[in-house]
Amino acid sequence: MSQQPKEDSPLRIHPLFAQMPAAIAVVEGPHHRFTMANALYQQLFNRTEEQLIGHTLREVFPEVEGQGIYELFDQVYQSGQPFTAAEFPAQFVRHGTGMSALGYFNFVAQPLQEAGGDVYGILIHAFEVTAQVHTRQQLAQNEARYRGLFEAIDQGFCLVEMIFDQEDRPLDYRFLEVNPVFEQQTGLEQATGKTARQLVPNLEQHWFDLYGRVALTGDPLHFTNGSEAMGRWFDVYAFRLGAPENRQVAILFTDITRRKQAEQALKESEDQLKFAIEATELATWDYNPLTDHFRGNTRLKAWFGLSAHDDIALPTAIAVISPSDQPRVTEAIARALQYDSGGLYEMIYTIVHPHTRRERIVRAKGKAWFNADHVAYRFNGTLQDITQERLAQQALAEREQQLRSALEGGQLGTYTYYPTTGRLRWSERTKALFGLPPEAEIDYARFMEGVHPEDRPDTDAAVQQALRPESGGLYEHEYRTVGLGDGQLRWIRSKGKVHFDPDGRPLWFTGITQDITPQKQAEAALKESEERFRVMADNIPNLAWMARADGWIFWYNRRWYDYTGTTPAQMEGWGWQSVHDPAVLPDVIHQWSASLAKGQPFQMVFPLKGADGVYRPFLTLIAPVRDEEGRIVRWFGSNTDISEQEASRQRLQALNEELAATTEELASANEELRVANEELGLSNEQLIRINQDLDNFIYTASHDLKAPISNIEGLMQALLRHLPADSLAPPRVQQIVGLIQDSVERFKKTITHLTDVVKLQKEYDQEEALVSMPDMIREVLLDLELMIQSSQANVTVDVEACPRIRFSEKNLRSLLYNLLSNALKYRSPHRTPLISIQCRTEAGYQVLTVADNGLGMKPEKLGQLFRMFKRFHDHVEGQGVGLYMVKKMVDNARGKITVESQVDQGTTFRVYLPA
Repeated sequence: MSQQPKEDSPLRIHPLFAQMPAAIAVVEGPHHRFTMANALYQQLFNRTEEQLIGHTLREVFPEVEGQGIYELFDQVYQSGQPFTAAEFPAQFVRHGTGMSALGYFNFVAQPLQEAGGDVYGILIHAFEVTAQVHTRQQLAQNEARYRGLFEAIDQGFCLVEMIFDQEDRPLDYRFLEVNPVFEQQTGLEQATGKTARQLVPNLEQHWFDLYGRVALTGDPLHFTNGSEAMGRWFDVYAFRLGAPENRQVAILFTDITRRKQAEQALKESEDQLKFAIEATELATWDYNPLTDHFRGNTRLKAWFGLSAHDDIALPTAIAVISPSDQPRVTEAIARALQYDSGGLYEMIYTIVHPHTRRERIVRAKGKAWFNADHVAYRFNGTLQDITQERLAQQALAEREQQLRSALEGGQLGTYTYYPTTGRLRWSERTKALFGLPPEAEIDYARFMEGVHPEDRPDTDAAVQQALRPESGGLYEHEYRTVGLGDGQLRWIRSKGKVHFDPDGRPLWFTGITQDITPQKQAEAALKESEERFRVMADNIPNLAWMARADGWIFWYNRRWYDYTGTTPAQMEGWGWQSVHDPAVLPDVIHQWSASLAKGQPFQMVFPLKGADGVYRPFLTLIAPVRDEEGRIVRWFGSNTDISEQEASRQRLQALNEELAATTEELASANEELRVANEELGLSNEQLIRINQDLDNFIYTASHDLKAPISNIEGLMQALLRHLPADSLAPPRVQQIVGLIQDSVERFKKTITHLTDVVKLQKEYDQEEALVSMPDMIREVLLDLELMIQSSQANVTVDVEACPRIRFSEKNLRSLLYNLLSNALKYRSPHRTPLISIQCRTEAGYQVLTVADNGLGMKPEKLGQLFRMFKRFHDHVEGQGVGLYMVKKMVDNARGKITVESQVDQGTTFRVYLPA
């Protein structure tokens, strides 16, 4: 049976407890039987009033058995001492799921006493803070995880603020944050808050220019550069961080002074992530929808900009809510006031103080109460300030984004391993380093499978060592992967840190991965290159050596020691002076010191003493070896024995003296040549007149012969028409008639060619134009189509290099026709004709090449090829004028033509025309 409340129970004495906006309940008797539970208590634990009133604590909450809660209430009841707890953990069945869930509560168990002091019950005041606890735990875990990642980065890192003048010229930069490796990589101590010029007064300007460009443009830079002022070289990745107006640049760098392929590492994290979460304080509200009366406690009024005595109207409260949130809040309230909604209300929104304009993010929870007519008569609840929680989440997101930017900038992958569960998480970059796609599933066994078989034992041992507390949890290891998905071999550098609980058990293991394959390949190539250099240097006939930038010689080749008979210990540094002639040594030292000071090459001839004690002359050449920035990093010298050359020089000097004696004789001979040249000039003038007379004769002869030959042709045709047919029938008569007609045709062609020759002699200024080479070749090939088909010739054309050529269009057609028709006429009967037409640009000329695989010619005949009426093959028809005309056209255009030919292999013509 349900136990009725005592007459003086809180429900009787304080009936307002039932309406308070907090979870309140009363249990009575040694078995802690519920006699009162207000609506918020019922809502908090998802129990109805019937499920609570009259039932004991064990009956209502059997799932808390073994959690110490029953014992706690027994102690309060028996001792009469109240119990207060903050963030008290308890496992409850809630939310109608039938499943128990861990929750955290702030609550007070206050003993209720009779007038005589005897305890008869306990007043329970509870408030759930599970969300806040989970948020804080998540933030702590994230902070520890990302702090571990930053601690795993072994590259130097700093965040700087650029300082510009009024015209945005970079003047300096201030270090805002530096990681521990920064000092190791730069040698700069206590840099935070100081400027670069304070730390390194003579720092080169290019550092400020580079970082200034990143700050102004937002374009990241990856470069290698050095600083004489700092005495170091760095591999640098710089990118803008934050808003452009902040002028902040993040710099990730590695000191590569000793070798530029030095290992790269990830920068350690910035200062630890700082999130603070304050204890939650509640504001309460109570609204009567029937009277439109709205009440709130002092805290709520303060948040809404009201004094403690001011009344609140619902429109006034709504007006304080951020305009962007007002529609959602109004809709949610209206929904909660509908019976079918169950009356539950929960929202997160922003309120803006009407006077200070301070924004506050709040979580609102409440419930509407309905009468028998399903009309809401009351709507009350609480507001919780979660501004700091939201700001912390936003800060965490920003920090995670910054970390992602740093990881992406350094092309680094991440991993997290949970030893207790065996769960392993890899970033997409880490999966890619093992040749796996982003969706691939990973566990420790799969990880070991991806490690090269030779590296697996050491890699597993390194991981197991890091999981031991005595190791400090630090992990750093290099190994090869076999490419699980792509079969590609890669070198990986991994660094991480294990986090332990207070008992030394590993909780999680997080770190980074980096592809160092290029560095390993570079190291191998460098080693191989150095070995090849030493082998080559030891086998050259010259003496060779290398010195540091300051002139200290640290290496000689084997030939040096063989010649001088010295040892490396004797020669190191400045020991070379011992094999120099003392009389010449001061001058050598003076010139060598001057070259060192000016950074200029050195050249000098001086004697060196051999192992036999004999001094021999050597030509010494010394050149500086510079890096990418032009700085001298070493000197390379060679000494060449010029004993024989010196003897030759002396002999040459004697010959020069003999040559001088014959100079006068040559002078007199030159005078005789000058007189002969004058006579030759007069002869040339006579030849020019003779050529002109010959041209006139050819023109007159061709003109005067046209009429007679036309008459002969006409008479022959008339004779054929008038003779009886039977008189023309005999074969001998037909043969004679054919010979006469052929002679007439050859005579006409000869006259035509003579006329063309005369025209060419006079056409020195033929009008030129830009002619399409492909179009012209296509037209000529169409003219020769029957000959090409009958010979089954294969013609290839490649004139892309000079698609247009400046030449007389008529002459270019004639030139191509002559060269191509000759290639077809003088083809070999033993193979398919192959003709190639090409064009290229060469030294101010456009070179047209026509090559064939025809009969060819003997080389000794090529000099006569371009003479008029000259022919070398009589089995085909021709007059021997075509090539003469081709050369004349090319000469008139200030060009040239060459020919190469071999018997039974073919001929190649090259026509050079001015570009």
